Amino acid sequence: MKLCYRGVCYDYTPPEVAATEQAEPIAQYNGVDVRFRNPKKALVLQPTLDLKYRGVAYRNTDAAVEGASTPTVTPSVEEKARRLTMNSTRKVLHRQQSMFNRLAAEVGLG
Repeated sequence: MKLCYRGVCYDYTPPEVAATEQAEPIAQYNGVDVRFRNPKKALVLQPTLDLKYRGVAYRNTDAAVEGASTPTVTPSVEEKARRLTMNSTRKVLHRQQSMFNRLAAEVGLG
């Protein structure tokens, strides 16, 4: 793929991530079938660089991420569907509460 930035053109080849595709939908969210794609192998992390900006040294990665040696756990499909549902419910309740607060202020109860 040929890209240009500020007049400098260069060739860019995006990395391909092999993923498994599920044939049938696992769940429905807002009336849309949900399919999850999981990468076949772990993604490659960017190398850690010691950088300096205006005399202040910093790294391009978080220190907490570097020190953590715990393996990453990928959530199951059921857990992903549960999180989607819980987030949707939480957003609806928050929207309802703010509408009730506005109504109470408008009527003069609050």
